[in-house]
Amino acid sequence: MATNSYKYDRESSAQIAPVMSTVDWLISLVILSIPIINLIMMLIWAFGENDNPNRSNFCKASLVIITVCMGLGVLCVIAYD
Repeated sequence: MATNSYKYDRESSAQIAPVMSTVDWLISLVILSIPIINLIMMLIWAFGENDNPNRSNFCKASLVIITVCMGLGVLCVIAYD
């Protein structure tokens, strides 16, 4: 079973995720700029258990936006074909 290393806030007993550094974000964005690898890594980071929740939420939001844009694109092709 996977365990996380997140700290807990004593007052609210909520998990506090570690802050991602600028270098971590730059590496993530470089990886996400590589075709095909980006979709694989986005799925791993979005739904994996041992990842930073900040990057996980970013990837989930990106997947939603990609899905909506692809759906709108398909609707436009169907409507104007």
